[in-house]
Amino acid sequence: MPSSFTGKTAMIGKKMFSPLLVLMTTWALASWHDASALVLYTADDLGSGLFRYNLKLDNRMGTEPLSGLNLLFGNSVFGLDGASKVSVPNADWDFLLPDPVGGIDDLDFISLLPAADVAIGQQLAGFSFISMRAPTALVAGEFAVEAIGSDSAQQIPIGDAIAAPEPATLMLIMLALVLAWPATVRPWRQSDSCDGSWKTLAAG
Repeated sequence: MPSSFTGKTAMIGKKMFSPLLVLMTTWALASWHDASALVLYTADDLGSGLFRYNLKLDNRMGTEPLSGLNLLFGNSVFGLDGASKVSVPNADWDFLLPDPVGGIDDLDFISLLPAADVAIGQQLAGFSFISMRAPTALVAGEFAVEAIGSDSAQQIPIGDAIAAPEPATLMLIMLALVLAWPATVRPWRQSDSCDGSWKTLAAG
């Protein structure tokens, strides 16, 4: 096979797979957590230095239902206390706020009924809290969360909550991949240096 063909094949491979590699790497990093659970979040800028964090508990890779979600550094990182504004998905969930005086740092979301637990293979959104800590100021380890197993009644470490891409961001990524595709294929077919070898390769 001509060396010019090999060189162009390598160049085309880089063009074709670089966008896909970026997308796959992003997804892999977002999925690298305890396989039993995942917490995704978005943050809304409310103005006046306030941010609302919206959490989703994802149990699609779980091995047992989940009856709780704990934000480990609710007070020390996010400044939450007994007066903080917190929301739950529905009336079957409740919460316990941090108590800095009593030495309680975590914000706990608690399922009140087994039927309200996050079943295996399911997700539950609607957990939220308002904080003055900007998402851009967070560093690794500060957004640590854990789930509570319904069957084991044990804490399940998850690691940091993951910033979920906005729908508009996902659409832009997909659009970029679609637009990049013709540019990566056309040079392969129009190149005279391949001496028609690409046709033989495709046929084989």
